[in-house]
Amino acid sequence: MSYDPERNISWDEISPSFRAKFKKIAVDISNNASGFISKKNENKIFIGPDPPSNPEEEKTIWFDTSSDDLAMKYYSASSTWEVTRGAWYGGSRTDVVPEEYSISATKDNIDAKSMQVFTYVSNPAENNTYTAPTDMYTSGSYTISLAGKYLIRDMSTTFPYNKQKKYEHDGGSIRVQVFRNGSTILDNTYDSKLKWRAYDYTTNKAPEVILNLNKGDKISYKLDILRNPKSTDDIDMFFIMRVFIYALIKSNYIDIPMDERTEF
Repeated sequence: MSYDPERNISWDEISPSFRAKFKKIAVDISNNASGFISKKNENKIFIGPDPPSNPEEEKTIWFDTSSDDLAMKYYSASSTWEVTRGAWYGGSRTDVVPEEYSISATKDNIDAKSMQVFTYVSNPAENNTYTAPTDMYTSGSYTISLAGKYLIRDMSTTFPYNKQKKYEHDGGSIRVQVFRNGSTILDNTYDSKLKWRAYDYTTNKAPEVILNLNKGDKISYKLDILRNPKSTDDIDMFFIMRVFIYALIKSNYIDIPMDERTEF
């Protein structure tokens, strides 16, 4: 007789305490997703020569570096950009120190500054139901404000497919494309049933590209949802698109003076 995996232990046959452990993992994953959503929702301040592609009324602030007076603008309830009024800090520029990150871009650690994160977090699917979020965008762009060397890294993920006799967990399928001035620089598809995440823990690498970018270059993204997440029980399934843009500031790349870094 051939081996039938459907004869394995099912969800209903494992102990309640063991089930509780799986449910705790699902809750932890859901809490992490809520954290991503919170960070995305808080990211309403944009700096650059062009306005953000998806402003929200009475929430989005844009520091316009293309204007002579470097105006701070506010997206009003009438869907127009209005110049704000305020006081400017009169202290020393050395008082303002940018946060720096150490990221493993090649074999060596490279000091870098996080410039932008493109994010889309699906709603969780459970009990055979799924509704797409209304506050996430499947496309957008970021304008480079200072010429230099940049790292663009894809860290998207679905969740691995798993099915037994009485349940099915499917993280869905997505295609993530990233463009420089309209030309493709990253194009990856993630599928819960196949390659389900960008980061490879065996090689400690993720899809990425290092580019010399000019001031005014546009880095944009497009997310195609090829298959929605699915869960036939109360375990949440969802996917996350994350694309990071870092400015590399190590001396053996493009050195960005401290007083210019604060202009980011």
